[in-house]
Amino acid sequence: MRNFGGIPAGVRRIEETRFIASYDRATGKVGPLDNGNRFVMDFDAQGHLLANTDRGHYSYDASGRLESIDGAPVEWQSADAWIVRGPGRRATWKEQVRQENNGQWEWTRSLIAAANGAHHHRTGSLQARRFDDECFALSRQWSAPNEARQVVTADGKVRPAPKRVSYRTFASVERTPDGGRIVRDNGAAALIDGQWLALAWDNEVAQYSPRHELTRVTRTDAATGERHVSEYHYKYDAHGNIVRVVITSPAAHGEKVDPFANVFVRKLTYFDAAPAAPASNQLTSAK
Repeated sequence: MRNFGGIPAGVRRIEETRFIASYDRATGKVGPLDNGNRFVMDFDAQGHLLANTDRGHYSYDASGRLESIDGAPVEWQSADAWIVRGPGRRATWKEQVRQENNGQWEWTRSLIAAANGAHHHRTGSLQARRFDDECFALSRQWSAPNEARQVVTADGKVRPAPKRVSYRTFASVERTPDGGRIVRDNGAAALIDGQWLALAWDNEVAQYSPRHELTRVTRTDAATGERHVSEYHYKYDAHGNIVRVVITSPAAHGEKVDPFANVFVRKLTYFDAAPAAPASNQLTSAK
């Protein structure tokens, strides 16, 4: 589930189903919704995540602190650092969150013990993300398999690379006069022979509304220079929360219908069943 504008307050369950369907740009109507992929998230009254289709179940102690993730116990080392010990053949990792003096946040995850039989992650491998004070991502670091055993650097050269490569991406956030945000990619790098080398990387510019809802993404292919644009259209319930997202390409001249739009339909179940007036503070920053 991509976070289109944040997790709304007061929700017990989010059921989101993705379809490929036609979309009429003039009327906002979508075609038949068949054979969708369904994703579910459950929350408690305090907003804690209880269950997630992809990652299982979460439990908390009486104070609201996380106790386990899908059966793996969580050991807290401090108020902002914890270890998740996977039972049996599963991995064990450490996570930490810290706030910088400038208000930015950094999250890191390091692997302490790899899962038995796993070849995708090595002990000591690191994931990291840095966010601004509104939780827009400024940088990301991760490692991934490199079957091609090569990377293309920013100067266009093809360089040999190991079977597994660490990557970094960077972004900046611009605040627009209407209260929206523009997030721009500022490049990427790969760790090769102990050095971070700038890469030829697809460039992305994401535009957000004053509600921090994604409205438009422009991606430029690093190899061809071709631009791909996606536009986001929203439908809301009586609470002012998103219940449908349609992602389309811009209309060509005379084109009224996108025959292959991505349609995300959300069913929101609230703790309080009574309808509420829309409130701007019910949405968190998109991530």
